[in-house]
Amino acid sequence: MKIKKYLLCLLLIPLMLILLLTACNGDKMVEDGVILYAEGNYEEARDILLKAREGKLKEYSTFQIDKYLSLIFIKLGDGGNAVKYAKNVVDADTYSVDSWTNYGLALKTDGQQQAAADAYENALALGQKLNPVPDLSKTYTSLGALYFEMGEPVKARDSLLHSIESNPDFADAYAYIAIVYASLYQFEESDAMLQQAIALGYTKVDEVEEQIAHYTE
Repeated sequence: MKIKKYLLCLLLIPLMLILLLTACNGDKMVEDGVILYAEGNYEEARDILLKAREGKLKEYSTFQIDKYLSLIFIKLGDGGNAVKYAKNVVDADTYSVDSWTNYGLALKTDGQQQAAADAYENALALGQKLNPVPDLSKTYTSLGALYFEMGEPVKARDSLLHSIESNPDFADAYAYIAIVYASLYQFEESDAMLQQAIALGYTKVDEVEEQIAHYTE
């Protein structure tokens, strides 16, 4: 009987080592996937994080993986999967401004403009309840850019003005609102906002000027 127990223990030890190594490898895959994402290797990051998600994890969770997967699928233009993983994150972290903002971006990528606007609005409502209120400039800018795409320049302008109020140093907001003002034929305001964007280090000036030119012709 003792021999059988001894043999059973000998058989279990390698199995336990395999399980431990699998867990460690799962964690290592997450770390490798995050590095690949940061380097812009989105397809490789996607593949390795999907494998990690199905494996054994010790230090990380599927929630953390899903946050990166949603961002990766947004970068790849895969709206369906972006929404799938972003929704998982929102369901697990209902009161997070960032989670709702990323969910809005995923919905926008999937072509669901009104649902995206609702998600951004929800993110802003959550942020405004916090004390102190966090920097909401990126969410306001995302909402403003979306409203502009939806053919609502006045709503876009108002949202972008809120972005500037939230963070006066966020150059992207000035660049976007320069385009919006041009679409409203308010060219002095447009030029002033573009100059402010440039002063804050905005680099895609040619793209903005090209869009503004559509309204000055």
